[in-house]
Amino acid sequence: MQPSPIKKSAVKLRKKGYSYGIISAKLNLSKSTLSDWLGGIQFKPNRIVLKRIKLAQLKSAVYKNNQKLASMARAKKIAGREIGKLTKRDLWLLGIGLYLGEGTKTNENTRFVNSNPETIKIMIKWFRKICHLKNENILPRIYLYPDNNIQDALTY
Repeated sequence: MQPSPIKKSAVKLRKKGYSYGIISAKLNLSKSTLSDWLGGIQFKPNRIVLKRIKLAQLKSAVYKNNQKLASMARAKKIAGREIGKLTKRDLWLLGIGLYLGEGTKTNENTRFVNSNPETIKIMIKWFRKICHLKNENILPRIYLYPDNNIQDALTY
């Protein structure tokens, strides 16, 4: 028995590197039918399919990143409610921990290096309120990379 013209079309499209999704849409067939008909044909995706795969990966990455950012925002909000206002002792302990983790002292210079603006704000507050440093004793230094927006960094 001869395969139907629609099955011949499906086989031809699959051999040209089209996915079940594309073939299903073009021929108005279910993917399960295509799986039965085309299961033995080796699949080598063409440029169109590869482009769709890349776009799907990009969309997935953007979606996952947005989920992560939303989760972090929720956690920050909950933490802010639970912690409340920091006492002077809280600031002292927080600053000590941050300084131990990312601070240094060389040649009578105390340094703190971090890329998170909120963390830097906390440390400046710590240096001012706990260490009693005046503004003229605090010298910020910014290291920029090619992907940084120079004006945004300087404005901040």
